[in-house]
Amino acid sequence: MDRKEIEQKLRVGAEIVDGIPLASDLRSTALAAILDVLFRADSPSREVTDGAPPSSPQRSGAGSDPASVLAGRLGVTPGQLEYVIDMTGGEPTLVVGRSKLPDKKAPAMKVLTLLHAASRQGLGLEDWTPLDGAREQCRVYGVLDQPNFASSVRSAGDSLVFRKAGRQVLVKVTKPGFDEAGRLIQLFSGDGR
Repeated sequence: MDRKEIEQKLRVGAEIVDGIPLASDLRSTALAAILDVLFRADSPSREVTDGAPPSSPQRSGAGSDPASVLAGRLGVTPGQLEYVIDMTGGEPTLVVGRSKLPDKKAPAMKVLTLLHAASRQGLGLEDWTPLDGAREQCRVYGVLDQPNFASSVRSAGDSLVFRKAGRQVLVKVTKPGFDEAGRLIQLFSGDGR
């Protein structure tokens, strides 16, 4: 990782912390946790102790309920998952509290886009997720900044890759993106905020 990448991660971490209403004595702890999430995305991921790749039936919980499948893909427990993503009916719906998201729109849009795409792709519903669904989630949560949506989401670093299909923009969650989504779910489901 070069200096430019480190500086970018530090800026993103500071931006996220600035958008969270925290007591001043908790800001450094929150920044440390967020930087841990951002920097671990570039390091080797969690080891798979059973020797199966993360997307294999053995690891993903094939044959189990959708919540267990998605939780396994994201490296969280179904109990943690339910605080952020509701799986009623087998379709993922974001239910994370608005207060858990950054106050500033740009980082909140990045978080919602990542969680939306990771939940759909983690269940195997699609390989590439249309940005329209993420845009709608941002609108529902009251953080949509329509003129800056695309540029804000594109600044998500190496968590997402983009492609165009006609007039539609699609995103694909990368391995670091799935890891980051899992860490966000762990953070949001805890008592930290």
